[in-house]
Amino acid sequence: MPQEIAGAPSPPPRRPIPIMYDRSLVASGLRCAACDIRLRILPVAAGPAVNKRPVRTKPSARPSAQTTRSSVRGGGAQRSWTAQKSVQTRQRIIDSALACFVEIGYHRTTMSEIARRAGITRGSVQHQFSTTDEVLRAAVDFVYRESLRRYQSLLGGLSGSNEELIERGVAALWEMMRDPLHVALQELSAAARTSTALRAVLRDVTREGERHYREWALQTYPRFARFGTRDFYLARDFTRFFLEGLSRWSFDETSSARINAQLDLLKEMLRLYWASRPGSA
Repeated sequence: MPQEIAGAPSPPPRRPIPIMYDRSLVASGLRCAACDIRLRILPVAAGPAVNKRPVRTKPSARPSAQTTRSSVRGGGAQRSWTAQKSVQTRQRIIDSALACFVEIGYHRTTMSEIARRAGITRGSVQHQFSTTDEVLRAAVDFVYRESLRRYQSLLGGLSGSNEELIERGVAALWEMMRDPLHVALQELSAAARTSTALRAVLRDVTREGERHYREWALQTYPRFARFGTRDFYLARDFTRFFLEGLSRWSFDETSSARINAQLDLLKEMLRLYWASRPGSA
């Protein structure tokens, strides 16, 4: 190896530069004074320096079919994960909006409050819903769909006598009236009295939700539906309005006994109603 010039500072290590020199330079161990970079000299055979052609590298091979399929599967998995995350975020926003409607009311619910309860930024909320009314529409739609799903699960495999059908039907509907989802819908219905925009949203979504409820009810109670849709819907609406009013009542310490008495009265009225239909015997 060439010797360094005495007293010169040690230069920082650099990547070796493979430069070819004449044999006469090999023994001198020169260092470039202009840039102060020590040259690592490569001994070469005697003769003039030869400029070698740069070595051409072969182009990379085309990706195999297996590699391509793996990439496609990887991209599909990424898209699937992104879509799943978006659905989860959207549901968190709806849940937070419903909690706001119940706890602080519709008029005090803002995008910022929904975002805070959901644990995300306001921009993330607006990425899913551009306005509060869009959140409201999605929330009300969710209430109807989820309430129907829960109601169906409570009445799964419904069968028996008329009295048994009435007993189970009233008990299931009463349980749904006390569900937090229905409580949120009641709060929105109360706020709609002073909000034209909210009233319009509730009217549109409620109309569609009621259509699904009615179609399902006809299939669930064929024994009562055979008397005709007029009589069937009359009894159904009466039952619902009765329980709606009961669920809004402020109860005291004796409320449990009073509630049970009202529920028994409702069931007795339904039994008499269906027993009085022509052809019921």
